Parts: sequence; structure tokens; C-alpha cells
Amino acid sequence: MAQPVIRPGCALDALALAPRLRQADAAEFLANGRCPTAGLLRAVGLSERVWCIGAPGGSPLCIFGFAPIDQTTACPWLVGADELFARHRVWFLRNTDRIVRLGDDRWRVFTNRVHAANTVHVRWLRWAGFHVAPPEPFGPYGELFHQITRYTPCAM
Repeated sequence: MAQPVIRPGCALDALALAPRLRQADAAEFLANGRCPTAGLLRAVGLSERVWCIGAPGGSPLCIFGFAPIDQTTACPWLVGADELFARHRVWFLRNTDRIVRLGDDRWRVFTNRVHAANTVHVRWLRWAGFHVAPPEPFGPYGELFHQITRYTPCAM
């Protein structure tokens, strides 16, 4: 089986992926008061670095990036299609360290919030080395979210 590839991502990848997002990823956008397409385009637009995990043949399986907060801190994000986790789970897990460290040369602190109901991502984030705080109400509907944080040395 051909393997996925990590390549630069863009708004067109976001538009292609949005209708195929995992249900938990789409629900996370909705819990933040945005439809998945608008939320994903906003994330791409705010990010200094965006990547796409493309399926063999090119269609996006996942899109992720880093939106700067300040000179040393960025907001990491990642959403994907069920196909990434169903057909390429081993590849994804083997490449997790590479994926989460693609901003390490630029930022020292990575922080964001993850919907507590998105249990697959919460478990993956812990495994990937993020500190996952207890859930607290957040967003326009007060749904539960975990604050996630990862620190790394980087060349500034």
C-alpha cells in the first residue's frame, strides 16, 4: 500500500477536507461557534505554517498547522478524515513526532484547546507529549475543553 505524504497545505486542501472531517473534529469547530469549513479556513488563514497529509493520489487526509500567538508561542491544530485513522493509522502514529515538531525550530511553547468529547485527539495529544489539563468550560456554548501545552527548545 502506498504511504501518505506530508506536503505544504493550503486553503484548497481545507476546502477539500472540510466535508470529510471526522465527526469529532467537525463537532469541535461547532463547539467553538463555527461551521467546519469556516473554522478550517480561519485556522489556515491565521497560521504561519500549514501542512497537509495527502493520500496516495493526492487527496487530503489531514491538515494541520501553527498559528503564531507571539514570538515564542504558537497555537497548533490538526484535523483529519476518518480515512487517515482507518487506513493509515500506523503510518500516522509512526510520524507523530515529526508532525508535532514541525514548528520546533520557530516556537518554544505550543498551546491550544481540544474539545473534551474528541477523545481520540485527547489520547493522541497525551501520547505525543502534550500536557493535557483537566477540562473546563470554554467557547460560546460553555462546552468542556482541555488546555493542551507542549514546551520545546528551539533556535530563535
